[in-house]
Amino acid sequence: MYKFIIIYFIVASLSGCAGNPTAVRGAELANKDLLKERSPYRVDVKVFEGGGAVTSTVWAGTKGISIMESADNTLKSDVWKFFEKQCGLHKSDLREVRVVQHKHPFYYEVWVFNDKESKRDDETTGISLILNFSPSGGTDINLVGSCHP
Repeated sequence: MYKFIIIYFIVASLSGCAGNPTAVRGAELANKDLLKERSPYRVDVKVFEGGGAVTSTVWAGTKGISIMESADNTLKSDVWKFFEKQCGLHKSDLREVRVVQHKHPFYYEVWVFNDKESKRDDETTGISLILNFSPSGGTDINLVGSCHP
């Protein structure tokens, strides 16, 4: 997932100005690949009127209500066990949920946690929660992203 972000920054640097169409298109392509990978990140480009731009990585999706709000207790418990086992993240650490896609039977959210172990300036970790409800019953649960980036 980081390879797409790195490729984008190389394209932006080689094109001379992150505000030109090549760099903006590079960000669009990187974001398309990040979406396919179900990454918790996206590349954001802010272009200034007088020229130039600033690029950054942002959490994917928009702040919203998790599908877990309406889930049964068994699924809620299973999801929290995934976060605790894989990353040591707990319910009390959850800062926000960002909805990327809610289209039954597939749900893609980014859960952002307060995380003292994170190397990010804002001490947060974002992990994509992917839920796929099977027509025959049961739910596939997957987490995508790095713990404590």
